[in-house]
Amino acid sequence: MREGGDATLRLIDGKVPSGTYHVGASEGRADPQAYDREARARLRELSDRLVREALAP
Repeated sequence: MREGGDATLRLIDGKVPSGTYHVGASEGRADPQAYDREARARLRELSDRLVREALAP
């Protein structure tokens, strides 16, 4: 709990650069799929389709 609170406070205090990914209090990297342009495009297309279907009358 303490580590999570400290990590959250670092984010709130602005001591961490914007756009970085963190695991606990350490800077890390997202899953490799997050850096895959094609995977991101497929996810975006799927998300858009699902939202359209959910909002359709």
